[in-house]
Amino acid sequence: MKSKSLDIHIQLYKNLQFNNNNKYTQLLKNELGIKNLNNSIFSTAEHIAPFNTINTVSFLLPQLLLQHFNKVEKKDVIILGGSLVSLDNIDYPRGFYEISNSKKAFNLFSQKARKNAVLLTDIVKFEDIKDKHNFFDEYDFLRKNFMKTYQNFAYQQSEIMEKIIKEWLFNSGKIIVKPLEQVAKNILIRLLENDDKSIKLLFKNIEIFKRDTYNVFCSWNETKGTFLFWEVTNKKLNKIDFNDNIFKGKDISFSLDFKEILILLKNNKILPSVSLSLFIVSWLPNIPIAGGHRQYWYWQYMIESFDKIFQTKSKKKLSQFGYNKLNFQDLNILSKYGTGLELVINSIDKNKLFNEVFNLLIYKSDEKDGYYES
Repeated sequence: MKSKSLDIHIQLYKNLQFNNNNKYTQLLKNELGIKNLNNSIFSTAEHIAPFNTINTVSFLLPQLLLQHFNKVEKKDVIILGGSLVSLDNIDYPRGFYEISNSKKAFNLFSQKARKNAVLLTDIVKFEDIKDKHNFFDEYDFLRKNFMKTYQNFAYQQSEIMEKIIKEWLFNSGKIIVKPLEQVAKNILIRLLENDDKSIKLLFKNIEIFKRDTYNVFCSWNETKGTFLFWEVTNKKLNKIDFNDNIFKGKDISFSLDFKEILILLKNNKILPSVSLSLFIVSWLPNIPIAGGHRQYWYWQYMIESFDKIFQTKSKKKLSQFGYNKLNFQDLNILSKYGTGLELVINSIDKNKLFNEVFNLLIYKSDEKDGYYES
């Protein structure tokens, strides 16, 4: 399908509007510290960084540009970054550096590694990285954004990315970046403490959800993904299986008992999976979110199962395709590292960027690839 990038992203903005407020919306507002979510649009596609490769335009950049040039009403942009994919960054760079030791870095190097949680992972040594390219050598502006040492790396990334985005100086709403699993975990704790009816109903019909989401990407099958929770062991994530009403990981097992799950969540022994996180931040509060190419499909398959369990009308529109591939062959104003970096480094004229990028044709795939490969 071919269409103008500008048209696609304006339509995406419209598709992300919502006006349904319920108790789950209130929980999300409290967790994010936002008074009115109706003045916000959501994405989980950025993986806690605004940097996309040259052939893509992210969700974030087009939405900020549209607001900057008054093409749409100004709204806050909330990025709930999927921090469980932090090491798997071969597609585009994301992550942070630790300035206290210039020979240590984390994940601004392209690498294909075992997926893990940025909330848990230690910084890797520079000499252990196969690709020795140092972004500081080419993009010195990054140095001043990476000056603090943090214990929680997901929050470190969030804070740094917010600072970098603000340096773009867009006339737009606020940009708020939070780690998806941490937000979902904190809300889930509140729900379990209050003996929430929706969580009870999900657990009562858990076999339906297990059957419907088998082999769905970012859900589970025998070898990939995990079912509803990740096990946390020695700063590593382990798959959890579910059989005979028992969750079983590498070192732990637990039942569907609220109190038991609460203790494990509070002690950081388990983390919500992608499906459970999206259920908490999108399905329950009825908030549409922009995702990546695969999320657009796999979140719809998960939604179908939730709709069946809760006997609700289709909520498929909660899943929106958040970024797109463009033909940048004749566009020389962007570096190989993509649109976000260029706005800071070369002080590109935003009007020129807007006109050139949004006049490009966009190629949106209709292929359903929301399943694990057999």
